[in-house]
Amino acid sequence: MLKVGVVTYSNTIDNYGQVLQYLATQEFLRDFDCECFLLRIKKKIPLWKRLVAPFYHFVKKIIKRDNLSSIAQQKGKIIRSWHSVSNRMEKKHPRYFENFRRQYFNIIEDDGSFFRNYKFDAYCVGSDQTWSESPYFYYLEFAPKECVRFSIAPSIGHKPITDAFVNSVRNVLASYSFITVREKSGLELCQKAGRFDAHLVLDPTFLMSSEKYKSYSSPLTKKRPYIFLYLLGAEIPIKVEQIFEFAQKNNLDVKYVASQGREDGFPKIYAPVEEWLSLMANADFVITNSYHGTALSIIHHKRFMVFPVVGVLSSLNERIENIMNLFSLENRIYSNSLDDLFNLIDWNDIDSVILKNRELMVSLMESLPQK
Repeated sequence: MLKVGVVTYSNTIDNYGQVLQYLATQEFLRDFDCECFLLRIKKKIPLWKRLVAPFYHFVKKIIKRDNLSSIAQQKGKIIRSWHSVSNRMEKKHPRYFENFRRQYFNIIEDDGSFFRNYKFDAYCVGSDQTWSESPYFYYLEFAPKECVRFSIAPSIGHKPITDAFVNSVRNVLASYSFITVREKSGLELCQKAGRFDAHLVLDPTFLMSSEKYKSYSSPLTKKRPYIFLYLLGAEIPIKVEQIFEFAQKNNLDVKYVASQGREDGFPKIYAPVEEWLSLMANADFVITNSYHGTALSIIHHKRFMVFPVVGVLSSLNERIENIMNLFSLENRIYSNSLDDLFNLIDWNDIDSVILKNRELMVSLMESLPQK
């Protein structure tokens, strides 16, 4: 049995995709008799640093703002407002994400010694935009030389692939047993760093079956057909009111979960992870502007529609466009008519893509040195 330490994002209070991508990673690794641990850095901060930190960050923010373009400043302002909304909503309507993590994940929190005392056989960096961060932690630079390193679909987000960036990760990437990435930009980074054997793969949520997700779902009493509406804070091309009117016209209920900065006057469900999974699994239709909302719709064979992001943050559409192109589902991206939600989907080719992705990941895992 390999003892594997997994590095990924894990502190969210309302990002369902962040939790689910780790859940799927953990379940996949367990298929190979791996004992998984979610690794968190929890540094002890001296009192004097805590006292001066607010002033330091205030000055740093002003300097950074002055050096940013107006578009970058707008993006930063929007994202900060999302965090504010999420924190406010969590106080009113807690979703208990940490309860889910503590129940189902083996979590190790380290004070900054980088897990030297835990004697892992292997280290894995998981998905999300983990490779947009500093190389030391999220590229596993801290891992002992004798340990196996591998990646499961990390993303570099929108980080520019500069020569300095490539050089900062070249040596550590050379030490990986295998590398998989989630987007073409990650593949480009690896190739520039000399890892031409890196693989482009699906998000790890696709490594877990529909039935397995249902095993983590809470019970749901379903009285009428419904649209599961899952929206994040990013601006969408129509008003939410139009979605409710569309549902009413078609004799459908709407079960609405909003997260990551989405705020409006419509009735919502502040669902814990188990309830979110149940709402998705039992939905008749799904409308979303979320990458992982899209992914779970595909896994559960739901007729769905995804909204592109409009406005300043439209660059966020890249990963949605990538996945829709891969599955030839471009017609599920909203284009002026909600009626397209009812169009049927041929799932055979889509399931074939998911199966081939899993077979590739299985072959890579089987190539790892065994204890």
